[in-house]
Amino acid sequence: MYDIVPAWAGAEAFSRYDYLIFTGWNTMTEEIYAELKKYVENGGTVFMTAAHLNTTKKRNGEISLVHGGKVSDLFGCELDAENAICVNDGVKFHESIIDGIQYPASFSFDPLFSEGYADYAKTTLTTGTATARLSNSFNDLNEDIMPPSIVEHKCGKGLTILMTTLNYPSGATYPVYRTVVREIITASHRAADVKVYGGDKLRFAVYEGNKVYLLNTDFDCVTQATIDFGDRKKTFILEPMEFRAVEPDEV
Repeated sequence: MYDIVPAWAGAEAFSRYDYLIFTGWNTMTEEIYAELKKYVENGGTVFMTAAHLNTTKKRNGEISLVHGGKVSDLFGCELDAENAICVNDGVKFHESIIDGIQYPASFSFDPLFSEGYADYAKTTLTTGTATARLSNSFNDLNEDIMPPSIVEHKCGKGLTILMTTLNYPSGATYPVYRTVVREIITASHRAADVKVYGGDKLRFAVYEGNKVYLLNTDFDCVTQATIDFGDRKKTFILEPMEFRAVEPDEV
């Protein structure tokens, strides 16, 4: 379940959500940055790219990062867009500092997701952790010289995840972005009090009181849904296009 929330909604509105995931175009302002920091300090998690920190109002304008790229307080690193690098490298992941997030592979594998050239800000780590680095080699002898592509940082009670790309999520940058988003969603599901399992034709929502709504979106075939409350679980069969509300005492 997700909502589309404007970036200027403010920390009070953000506090309703466990995660904020920046997707398309964004013009960063000092006011938005301050509200994001409040949200994270109070326990939220933000995922964005360096492109989302751009303050320009023109899509083809020059890149001008908020605070001149000095974003250590929120993201644990400093970004230099003027000395950006343009590479066709893949990435190698480390273990995430965020509970439940499980990135693919490790430094013992070939780099993943090398699908074209992309621009990355020159990144200097301060208090952040590089959980992915750019690479074009199976055997990287000096990890410290590999440019960080994902930086995670603990800020107050919350956490941030920053992709250092200056390109919005598309093209060569999209496979890594998609992987991080998938892991965020999966981690959220693992931590949920109520879990629902099923095929790709199943849609579901959980509302107050742990009432679960199930929908089979297939026009022709039945689908299976398993509701897991931790101490008990039950499987339901939904007819084609069937919508069903399940009360907690039915599981």
